[in-house]
Amino acid sequence: MDQRVQFIIAIMRDDFHRNLSLQKLARTINISQSRFHDLFKAETGTSPARFLHCFRMERARKLCETTPMSVKQIMNCVGIRDRSHFDRDFKNLYALTPAQYKANVRLVSPIREAQTQRVVGFAILILLRGKEPYATLLTYLDRCMCW
Repeated sequence: MDQRVQFIIAIMRDDFHRNLSLQKLARTINISQSRFHDLFKAETGTSPARFLHCFRMERARKLCETTPMSVKQIMNCVGIRDRSHFDRDFKNLYALTPAQYKANVRLVSPIREAQTQRVVGFAILILLRGKEPYATLLTYLDRCMCW
């Protein structure tokens, strides 16, 4: 994977709670915004905005499972400001609103963990075969789950 993309992914993972614009990220690696978007998508199979959004949603899911924080606190922690969009996007990914998910976390977690293990296991098999490009693998993972 291109070192510039790896660097940006590290920034996204470290500073996901901050307002990270495409323009700021592109400036960080000294390329234009459109070139950055194209490079990131070519290397990862997804756009920078989608990658960051998925990372935030996955972090929110983990916080719902592991902390007593309120939904509003979780939103603030992951850098999402709009409650209605957060609820809608969370429900689209995990079939429950964040509040419902928190209430049912003991029932949902084992199911999600089993799904994740199956998807990751399949991804490891693909990598071991070495016949699929990395971007194809990321696209498959993106379809199966928002990581």
